[in-house]
Amino acid sequence: MKKLSIFILTITMSINIFAQCDLPNYIAPVDLNTGSNMTVLVQSSTFENLSSFADSSYIVALTPSGLLVGASYLSNPFLQEAITIWGDDSLTPEIDGAISGENISFQLINGSELFDLNVNPNILYATNTFNVLISVQLVQVNCELPGCIDSLALNYDPFATFDDGSCNYPIITGCTDSNADNFDTNAQEDDGSCQFSGCTDSTSFNFDYFANIDNGSCLNEVTVSFDSVTLSSVASQYLITSDNIDSIDLTLGNNQVMNGDLIGAFYFSSDSNLSCAGFSVWDNEGINISLVNDDPSTNEIDGVSNETEIFWIIQQSATLFNFLVNISSTSIGIGESIENIVLNENLILGCNSPTAYNFNPYANIYDNACVPFIAGCTDNLFCNFNPEANTDDGSCYNVDVTLNIDFNQLVGQSSSEFVSYQWYIMGNDLVQLPGANSNIYVPLINGDYHLIITDTSGCQASSNIEFSSISINEILSNKVNVFPNPLSNGNFIIESYYGKIDKIEIFDLSGNLVLNNNIMMHRFEIPKKFESGMYSLKIYTNNSIFFKKLLVL
Repeated sequence: MKKLSIFILTITMSINIFAQCDLPNYIAPVDLNTGSNMTVLVQSSTFENLSSFADSSYIVALTPSGLLVGASYLSNPFLQEAITIWGDDSLTPEIDGAISGENISFQLINGSELFDLNVNPNILYATNTFNVLISVQLVQVNCELPGCIDSLALNYDPFATFDDGSCNYPIITGCTDSNADNFDTNAQEDDGSCQFSGCTDSTSFNFDYFANIDNGSCLNEVTVSFDSVTLSSVASQYLITSDNIDSIDLTLGNNQVMNGDLIGAFYFSSDSNLSCAGFSVWDNEGINISLVNDDPSTNEIDGVSNETEIFWIIQQSATLFNFLVNISSTSIGIGESIENIVLNENLILGCNSPTAYNFNPYANIYDNACVPFIAGCTDNLFCNFNPEANTDDGSCYNVDVTLNIDFNQLVGQSSSEFVSYQWYIMGNDLVQLPGANSNIYVPLINGDYHLIITDTSGCQASSNIEFSSISINEILSNKVNVFPNPLSNGNFIIESYYGKIDKIEIFDLSGNLVLNNNIMMHRFEIPKKFESGMYSLKIYTNNSIFFKKLLVL
């Protein structure tokens, strides 16, 4: 005999829960038959709040372990339906039905929707009983299951319906150095696989310490040329202050770096040639080196930038050897201050021609800076010094000159041969005396005289001497008179008490001879026919020469 139980429940619609939406499959009652059962009647009011009722909807009954123990299709429109709930067959070892006293739950599969039917009070299984469900609480199961939906993730959830950002991926290893040839933007952990192409030969000029793949770019020959550059308004400045230069201890070959050596910066331009960015002459008082900057508006590399590798080279003036050096500097307001310079002893630049003046047999990097032997005087203290000469041929010499007064004339003497002479009178400036181009000059007036001698090679020497006629005939000067003096009108007279006047020569201030008379008398009158100015008179008498001045107004 079946017992009848009626449960009247208030309908409450509906709350959503998240669950895995595995829709229970329908199993026909014939396949569930275990020989014992209970019946539950579902009435039309149970689903009256459903917005729509799909064809082939069905209801299932489940045990707490999830065992499906009953199922029934629902007609559309739905009126009522009895669900047979099968109990366990005690004659078999497996549990294949509900056990007495177990709580039975119900689910509605309405198309693709899944609902839990909450029954209160619970329906407990009892064989041969009959129960009626007047109303239930329908709870729709939300089939949007959050989780990681990326199958490449470690926590991929095949049941998730939307991604909640929780995916965890395996760590991607690779090269994480952006400067590497094989930089991997996706790599999270460096695996030591970074590849840097460059020159891997440590004996090459462009050896790249960081390169681990040789790209065939190694250079054992470059061209070093200290070329002047045109600087733009913006240039990189490298300074060696007088304080720092005193602390730099740099030996190049057998000599210390010294005044006259060249220090320059070089870079590889777009054509892969070594180019000079700027240089300066070494000066123990301090050095300022301006480097041409690369023009960012062009594709060519035509100067230095922050990314440019700079090669510093010093050329020794005494030997014309080039030395590769490394500098250390600190940034200051106006540029870089060079604090120290160290010789690169591994890379030796040099000329590889045995016939060149600057041949370096120890060079392992050829610099294409060979200089031929140029013979000449290499001592700048001599007049025939040749700044182009690099080999002294013993030809150095100087021109010498001495000046003497021989009675009434100046005499220049030199041990040099094939020299020319030119006399000058000294005032505020040197005034060349026309025609005075022998080693002897007879002064017309007292003063300071200057003699320049020049040999056929252009070498010169000079000397000065002061001349005064008083030193020659100051005792006899009153034996010859010129009057009136100054002369304004009329004639002037030359009168000798020393003997007959043999000859008179009159010169203007430029040394031009304006009168030359042989007279042979004691007194001679000369008419005024001279322009205003100062004139020098040279009066020959009794084997003596008297010098007088005449001012013509």
